[in-house]
This record gives sequence, structure tokens and C-alpha cells, in this order.
Amino acid sequence: MRVGIDIGGTKTHAILLEEGEIVDELVTVSGRGEEGVVRGTLDVLRALAQRNGSALDGSAFRTIGIGIPGTVDVGTGVITHAVNLGIRGAGLPLRERLREAAGIEVSVDNDVKATALGAASTLGLLAHHDVTYLNIGTGVAAATTLDGAILRGVGSMAGEIGHLSVDPQGEQCICGQTGCLETILGGGGIERRLRVVDEDLTPTDLFLDRPGIPGLARERDRVVGALAHACTLLATTYGADTIVLGGGVIRHVDGLVEAAVSLLEHRAQQSSFLAALAVAERLVTVPSSLPIAALGAAVVGIPQGERRRTALPGAQTRSRP
Repeated sequence: MRVGIDIGGTKTHAILLEEGEIVDELVTVSGRGEEGVVRGTLDVLRALAQRNGSALDGSAFRTIGIGIPGTVDVGTGVITHAVNLGIRGAGLPLRERLREAAGIEVSVDNDVKATALGAASTLGLLAHHDVTYLNIGTGVAAATTLDGAILRGVGSMAGEIGHLSVDPQGEQCICGQTGCLETILGGGGIERRLRVVDEDLTPTDLFLDRPGIPGLARERDRVVGALAHACTLLATTYGADTIVLGGGVIRHVDGLVEAAVSLLEHRAQQSSFLAALAVAERLVTVPSSLPIAALGAAVVGIPQGERRRTALPGAQTRSRP
């Protein structure tokens, strides 16, 4: 049996896979700080082991993969800069701590990079296609699989497009820059601006027909434009034949993806270069019922040479927006 654990800023989602099918699933509140994350991960693993008739030791599971926010050294399993989990300073040597506490071996990767593996695998694309996953939640980030492996870049920073400054006159970003893509497209930025328009508005209201609130249409156009811009940026820089859209904003803001597709198609009509890129045709969403983040974490635990041969729930599911 294989385990995948997606540790988020508020919740931890764990799944247990057997022969490519989810046989157990557990959602808990994420621990905070180094000790909280270690304790919470151990609690989840013990619960999965006990519910399936074994004790937590080195033989309980075939592989264990973990996806977690922050900068992750996949060679050592050390996590740094996971501010939403309260991990700062020298970082958390999660792999070593779990080995010392329970004698288990785990593999760890950044959550967005893990989810890219999950998206490619559940869509049946990991073996023969290059895939870029664009996550739009509170923040914005992307990750790309090339020939079944994650493209990492220096410091594993490839794909951090949320901190590309696109508006020199825009808002101050938490990274210290001005006008980052994340300030425009991230859920936190959308919510802040909508509350200025009307204090009762939330991102889920973005596509409601509210003619009495003229600022809503302006904000909607801004967000749609930013999403289309992000997709075009990914198509021109990484060149993957499939761009998978996911994250809380994509899941909960009805109409956003469809509006971005329409805008991309309109832009392609005005530009032969954009028409050749065919960005809109590359966009894919996955069913919200598929836990691709936890599935991706499970893929993180699978040795590189076995990943392409491993079946996962939802394989061959491909849904164009």
C-alpha cells in the first residue's frame, strides 16, 4: 500500500492506495510549527496504519509521499519558508524527524510540484506528455513535468510565476515587490479588492449579475485578464502541451475558466502568433472529486522509474473547460 499526504496551511489530506485505488482517506487539521507538523504527520500515519490492521513501522506501507508548502530540498527532505505552517529559520528536516520517530522512510516535495505530478498521473499524461499545473488559490504558482519528472530550476524555484511583477503601479506583494501576478489573481488579492467595491462581496460573487455594483465588472475583467495572461506566459515559457488549472479560486469561482478561454480565443483571432500558440486548446481541468494533491503526494513517494507504470484513480480523465 502507498500513502500520499498533502499538508496544507489549514488541513492535511491523506490517502491510502492499493493497486491504484483509494482504499482509505483521512482529513485532519494541520499542525503548526516544526513540532506540530511532525506530530500531525505521525498521527495521520498511525491512524492509517491502525485502521488497516498494522502498527506504524518501516513495513507498514510500501511508500510514503508528502506534499507540503514552502521550499523543499527533495534530496534531504528539509522544508524552509513554509510561512503558512509556521516553519521558518533553518527549516524542518521532516524526513529525518519521521525516520527517528517511527523508523519510516518518506519522500517530500513542494505541494504544487506534487500536485503537478498528481494532475499528470490522473489524466494519464505522465508518460507521454509534458504538463504544466497552474495553482490559483490564496497564492499563485505553477509546476511543470517534463518526461515524467518535475522541472525544478535553481533552488527549486521554477514555476513561481505568482511573484512575477506585471503591474509596476500595483499593490505591494508579501514578497517585497510591487504588482506581482499573485496580488491580482490570488484569492487574497481578489477578496481585498472586492471588499473595497462592496464589503459583502467575496470571490464567489465575481460572476454574479450585479448591475448596481459597477466596480464588480471592472474587477472581473481584471481577474480574467490576469488568468489569460498567466496561461499565455506558461505556454510561451514552458511549452507544455497541457496546462492543468486548479486551486481554490478555480474550483469556487464559477465562470472564471470559461471567461478566460473566451478571452484567449478572442486574442488568438487578433494575433497570428497567439493563434499558433493555441493556448485555450491546451487548458484542462480535472474533476473536483479527484484529490489530485494527495494523489500527487503519493506519486512523490514512488521511485522515478516506477511512476509511469503506476495506475492512479481517474487515469485517462481529461476535461477541457
